[in-house]
Amino acid sequence: MGRGMNMRDARYFAILLLSLLSIGCTASVPQMISYQGRLSRADGQPVSDGTYSLVFRIYTQETGGTPLWSELQSVRVTGGLFNVLLGSYNPIPDVAFQGDTWLETQVNDTVLVPRTRIVSVGYALVAKTAENVPDGSITAAKLAAGAVGPQAIQDKAVGKSHLANAAVTSEKISDSAITTTHIRDGQVMTNDLAAYCVTNQKIAVGAVTWDKLASNAKLMINVKAYGAVGDGVTDDTAAFQNALNAAAAAGGWIVWVPEGTYKIAGHLTIPAGVTLEGVFRAPPGRNYAGPYGTTLLAYEGANNEAGTPFITMSEHSTLKGICILYPDQSMNAPVPYPWCIRGTGDDCSIIDVLLYNPWNGVDFGTYPCGRHYIRGLYGQPLHIGVYVDQCYDVGRIQDVHFWPFWTQGLIAYTQQNATAFKFGRSDWEYVTNTFVLGYKIGYHFVRTENGNCNGTFLSIGSDCSDIAVRVDSAAIFGLLITNGQFVANASPSSVAVYVGPDGGSVSLVNCAFWGASNRIATIEGGHVKFDCCNFMEWDKNNTGEYAITASGGRLTVQGCTFVDSKNRVKVQSGVTAAIIVGNQGMANSDVSNSIGTKCSIANNQR
Repeated sequence: MGRGMNMRDARYFAILLLSLLSIGCTASVPQMISYQGRLSRADGQPVSDGTYSLVFRIYTQETGGTPLWSELQSVRVTGGLFNVLLGSYNPIPDVAFQGDTWLETQVNDTVLVPRTRIVSVGYALVAKTAENVPDGSITAAKLAAGAVGPQAIQDKAVGKSHLANAAVTSEKISDSAITTTHIRDGQVMTNDLAAYCVTNQKIAVGAVTWDKLASNAKLMINVKAYGAVGDGVTDDTAAFQNALNAAAAAGGWIVWVPEGTYKIAGHLTIPAGVTLEGVFRAPPGRNYAGPYGTTLLAYEGANNEAGTPFITMSEHSTLKGICILYPDQSMNAPVPYPWCIRGTGDDCSIIDVLLYNPWNGVDFGTYPCGRHYIRGLYGQPLHIGVYVDQCYDVGRIQDVHFWPFWTQGLIAYTQQNATAFKFGRSDWEYVTNTFVLGYKIGYHFVRTENGNCNGTFLSIGSDCSDIAVRVDSAAIFGLLITNGQFVANASPSSVAVYVGPDGGSVSLVNCAFWGASNRIATIEGGHVKFDCCNFMEWDKNNTGEYAITASGGRLTVQGCTFVDSKNRVKVQSGVTAAIIVGNQGMANSDVSNSIGTKCSIANNQR
């Protein structure tokens, strides 16, 4: 059969072949469907060879409804033809083959209609009439799994001697079939229970007392037990907050949020000691159909940046495995919203969280947030990604990735207006494995009324920025930036590193700089050290810019490599002292020196 659709300048024609032989097959049936089709342009010619993103879903109704199963595949198309096995990455559940089901196909952002009904192939319908089988000729080896139901077996006809070891699994036991009268004391141990199989509804009131809990037991509340629906339409704000409050009243439990899309029309507060945890899926590509995993839809606060944050975290609280999306945010002209997440005390943790499109991402600065912890934070913040201030004990940030996956249409906007990381007062900040793309400032260090920052920054990167690293102020103990990679080309005046008059001590070790529209570094103050760094591709407009220009403070450049045969280092009269030694790709004479003997120049080799 064939179907067509417009997809920019393309149409899609698909042929569906089902490889499900559910009756009469001797081998195990894979839970997969063979799907073949042809992708062509509007003129009927096949699309260009390449890889396309296709999303497949199975429903129990021809239109509307909630999918039983879905899967995203990157499909190779050659001559317009493709062939995929549905279920290769996400096995299709048995329920998808019970009753009437329909298959929906989506190519990039376009969903094909109508859906395709799934039917059996001819030889899988009836193998042979059962009445023609002689008595005794059917042995256990000839029976398909599940072929003999309980109605065909007399009570107590099957004893232990008839069962192979481990033959009776939990899937083969009806709900409530086994009661306490069938189980000897001490027979059910912790290792015999599947994760999360004992829910609130299965525990009698008062049955669990404190003496029955391990000292390190993790207690969990399911948000759906408090009325959360998760259909993306019903407002689940009250259900979430009631569950969070109950977890706090119980002494600090986990509030579990099953996979689904939850509308939060208001805002939430995570009480002290409570964890809000969902199902985290790896961040999708920007062509994926929409949010998945545990996703919260945030609506409150448009055009009110000073409003109540979407999620307020109390001390010792955790946000884990959650995706947050602002459905009403514009992809063309973004509007301010309040902070997406704000910490209000020490020991706040954010783990495996995806922020699709917040105006401001994480605020660990308005209130003291010592020992804050971020691990696995992804998204496209449109104004500020992470803000740190008033951290009076070591903060940790690792594995953060900010990039334009929600929409590439706002890259120019964020390159002119947005900051990925902003650091005020932090008494020792550890930042590791972070990357940002398409921001005006990648990493911004400032002095607030509370002070400024010192810390170590390992394996960090900023690409397509206006200023990759901007240091307006740093604590006397200094900033140590190691193994960084920085590209600044968002505007004709872009620089990879800027250190202002109040810059403080800044060390850049084993870092790489390239692709700068203008110069690589502008130094106006502080004590800035480049050690074993690599410089290339600066002064793209060939205006005679130097890779490094210092007009104030102190400068050290040693053991570095300058790849391009352009102006390298310029030391202007306002510099207090400079050391330019042991560099490759430049001669001693390549240093423009305006401070005489206060600049030590030696052992540089072109």
